[in-house]
Amino acid sequence: MFLELTAADVMSKPAITLDQRETTAMAWELLRGRPFGHLVIVNGKSITGILDARQLIAAVKAGEASPHLLRPLAGILSKRTLCVTPEANVRTVIEVMIQEHYDAIPVASPTGRPIGVITATDILRCLAREMATTTEKMEH
Repeated sequence: MFLELTAADVMSKPAITLDQRETTAMAWELLRGRPFGHLVIVNGKSITGILDARQLIAAVKAGEASPHLLRPLAGILSKRTLCVTPEANVRTVIEVMIQEHYDAIPVASPTGRPIGVITATDILRCLAREMATTTEKMEH
């Protein structure tokens, strides 16, 4: 059942990481044309934030000049980023994402190492799969 799934069941992996000292230009290069939309920003092996293309575009537009492409990622991250463990129940993940207004949340190992990301799309994909399975069972 969908609500019995864990973060490990739902997450996209691996987490694509970038050091917080890297620039917005480097982040843009990693995101551009890729199937993933979020980067987990780290300081060493610790997660310091999560970044998506919309945030990058806003950061660059705020300056309207090339020096903002060289801005370190640490300067555009929100002050607070929560993570979940792979064992976290999907219901808890959804509650945190709603409460914190996140469209994505990093998944960290017990030692804090980033191992995946759960996006709203990941959750909807699993829910749609569950609904299709349930419908199929009802039809047979």
